Amino acid sequence: MRQKRAKQYRRLLQQYQLHFNFRAPFQLLLDDTLTLHLAKESSGPNSPSPLSRLSEILQQPADPQHVKLMITQCSMVSLYNLEKSPDPSQAILAKRAVGLAKEFERRRCNHREAIETDVCIAECVGGSNKHRYILGTGRLKLRTGVGKECVGLPVVHPNETGVLVMAPMSEATKARVDELERAALKGPATAPLPENVITGPTPAPSSSAPTPQPKKRKAKAPNPLSVKKKKPSKPNAPAKRGTGKPPK
Repeated sequence: MRQKRAKQYRRLLQQYQLHFNFRAPFQLLLDDTLTLHLAKESSGPNSPSPLSRLSEILQQPADPQHVKLMITQCSMVSLYNLEKSPDPSQAILAKRAVGLAKEFERRRCNHREAIETDVCIAECVGGSNKHRYILGTGRLKLRTGVGKECVGLPVVHPNETGVLVMAPMSEATKARVDELERAALKGPATAPLPENVITGPTPAPSSSAPTPQPKKRKAKAPNPLSVKKKKPSKPNAPAKRGTGKPPK
C-alpha cells in the first residue's frame, strides 16, 4: 500500500475512533460479494490471507485481537447457492469462498429463512450502526444505500481495478462529525429550568458564624548549632606566698 493512502486510512479510522467510539477488535461485516473477491485474490500459493489484506487497510496487526471478520447466515446461503452454478469456474470460486467464510465469525441475523443479502446487511447495521461494524461489500446498492445513509459506518470495497479501498466519509457522517466538534468547542451548556419550577431566594451567608482567629506563632528555640558556646571559667589561682616578714 502506498504511504499516502495508508496515512489517509489511518486518519479516517482515527475520526471514527474519536467521534463514534470504534475500538479494537474492529468488526468487519462482509457480504458474499466481497468474500468471493477475497477468494479470487487469495487463490495463489503466495497470496496474502483475507485477514492480512483487510488488516492492512485498517493499519492494524493481522490477528483476531485487532481485526475480526464476520459474515451473516444469509450471505453463507448465497455462497452455498453459487456452488450449484452451471458455470464450473463460478462453482469452483464459490466453493473456495465458502471455505474462507467458514473461518469467519458467524454473525446471527435471526432470519429463519434466508433473505436477500443487501436487506440482511442493512438490518444488521441498522440506522445508527450501534454495534460499530465496518461494512465490507462489493455491491453498489449497499454502498449507495446503507453506506451513505447510516451515520458512522466505514465501508471497504473493491474499486474499478479490483483494489480494496476504504470509502471516504459519507455526507451524513461528516455532518455528524461537524456537529460533535462544534458542541465540544462550546463546552457543556447549563440546561434551563422549566417554567413551572419555583425556586426560592439564594440564602445569604450567615453573619453569626464566628470568624476564625489567626493562630499565634510560638517562639521557637534557637538552633543549637548556631549558638555560640560559652567558654569554661578558669578556677581561682592560689595566693602567692610573700617573702617579707609578717606584720607586727
